[in-house]
Amino acid sequence: MGIHQAFVNCRQASVVTVFALVLPVLLGFTALIAEYGSILVTEAQNQRVADLASYSGALAYNSVSSGKEAAALAAANRMATMNGVPTSYLTVTYPTSIKTSGAVSVRASITAPYTLLVARALNSTASVPVTTDAFTEISGGASSCILALSSTGTGVTLTGGTALTATTCAVNSNNKVSATCGTSITASVVTYGTTLTEGCSNITATTKVQQVTTDPFLGNTGISTLNSRLSTVNSMTAPAAPTVVTGTNLALGYSNPPASYAATGCTFARSGGNWTVTCPNGGTYNFGSLTMQGGTSLTWATAGNGTSTYNFSGRLDLNGSTHTFGKGTYNLARGINPGGGSTTTFDSGTFNMGASTTACSGGGFYSICATGTTLVFRGPSTFVLSAGISVPGGYTLWMGFDNTTGGLTGSNNLTGNSYRIGAAATGHAINIGGGAKVYMADATATGKVFELDGNFNGGGGGSCSWVPAATQHDIDGNVLITGAVYFGAGVYTVDGYMALGASGGGGGTCNGATVSFNAVNVNIMLSGTATPSSGGCAGMVFCVGAGYNNIVIKAPTTGTLADLAVIGPQSSSFSGGASMTEGGTGATINGAFYFPHGTVTLSGGASAADAGDCLQIVGTSISLTGGTSLASSCVGGSGSVTAKLVR
Repeated sequence: MGIHQAFVNCRQASVVTVFALVLPVLLGFTALIAEYGSILVTEAQNQRVADLASYSGALAYNSVSSGKEAAALAAANRMATMNGVPTSYLTVTYPTSIKTSGAVSVRASITAPYTLLVARALNSTASVPVTTDAFTEISGGASSCILALSSTGTGVTLTGGTALTATTCAVNSNNKVSATCGTSITASVVTYGTTLTEGCSNITATTKVQQVTTDPFLGNTGISTLNSRLSTVNSMTAPAAPTVVTGTNLALGYSNPPASYAATGCTFARSGGNWTVTCPNGGTYNFGSLTMQGGTSLTWATAGNGTSTYNFSGRLDLNGSTHTFGKGTYNLARGINPGGGSTTTFDSGTFNMGASTTACSGGGFYSICATGTTLVFRGPSTFVLSAGISVPGGYTLWMGFDNTTGGLTGSNNLTGNSYRIGAAATGHAINIGGGAKVYMADATATGKVFELDGNFNGGGGGSCSWVPAATQHDIDGNVLITGAVYFGAGVYTVDGYMALGASGGGGGTCNGATVSFNAVNVNIMLSGTATPSSGGCAGMVFCVGAGYNNIVIKAPTTGTLADLAVIGPQSSSFSGGASMTEGGTGATINGAFYFPHGTVTLSGGASAADAGDCLQIVGTSISLTGGTSLASSCVGGSGSVTAKLVR
């Protein structure tokens, strides 16, 4: 028994001895595993900071025209400090990109000392360095302010004393870049697909590299949305003229009304040449034509809330002085033609009109021929016109405002108007003469529309046109503008072309300001199914010419359609481009000017800039000739205007 107990005690001692020998080894392995895991966590944290520092540095590098490296270092240091990494651990350099030959990159390296866990246990400060690196390529990060897409076209070409300035973004061409002596290109980055030709060392850029640039708008959902609207516009038809019962012709002058007028159900009272016509509220009244004798006046008094319907199978010839019509629904089978010298006002209502049987001044049979001094339709109103509107020179038309004295903005500009307008045989849905004024209040309320089944012919010199704001402006025709024009906010889908100043003339005074073409918070989509056949705008889908100066086009800055200013044909079947020519100077365009199947040309002293925002021009080729200038200040990013606000 004693011998057995001794043997057991001996074995226990052996186990204790082995455990004592193994324990330090186990503790060592455990410490190594913990040490390694902690180093990996530290490395991952520092890698994230290095990535942020490199990217921030690259954006800052692109955002300034001088002191690029200092700006990049400052931005990278700020990012490190914000994330708890001392700037002494951070190193910023600018090596050649490891991805693209000749391109510059911003390299952010973080080397941080890591104190070993075991060393702390031994009361030691032994440490190892943990290093992380991040690279951001400059050439790939610079937005394409100017991009010529075609590999077979003329690329980006400057001749004749022109200048292209894009100091914070890139000038890209998938074919050549050519700038003859006397011209200049100043950009953050210049890329070319085939050759780079500078006549007198006149291309200034931090990076000049041969590479192909992809279209930054391929697959853009906003452009797809704009383009898809074209099929809706193309299928529009003009509204039909109202069909009404033939009624009694009314001729109101200086004689008492004939007894037959009583059969209409309304009362007619005359005092000298002043007439008052009263129809009980809520009824339907049928008339033929209405003719006012010169020098007379008319008050068409509608009792109650103005729910009556007035049918006229003939034309309204409103000569005389002052005429006032109350609220109601007016079905005018032959339209309205106020005579010269008259002022005619309709209260709010619904106005359905057919074509006149008498040509308006300047030609064409329109639904509204506004030849009176002033013709007013108060709002909110609904307009359904089968044969369009013509306002000859010197006359004024108000549509949809609360009154004519409250200005064009604010509470006087009512939002509940709706416009469906067909065209006369001239092809014009709206035709505005030199010196005429047309003011159309907004159509932004739910369910309201702005539809033209014909051209918008924006008048001659000295005219003023105020186009309403609307969610959609659908124009199944062309936009031809010569006078001063305001485009209200919203999308403009034009199944044709837009020409500003193609027929001569220019801007004028509109709403108390000197204006040519002013379009703020708009997107313009052009199909290019038609182009001008002659003149300086021949073959162009978008054109500014004939001294049409100081146009303003600004895209929205938020939403799916943000930064899309003027979008050209998306089908290669329509290759018309864009041009600014013949002295069209001082254009301010904020947003993308995108013509993937057409050339963009500035000539004859034309100029365009973005006023410190972002003008991004993309075309098959881009050409500047004859003393023109083009400037853009987009700030780097992913090659899209949406990156312009990243600083």
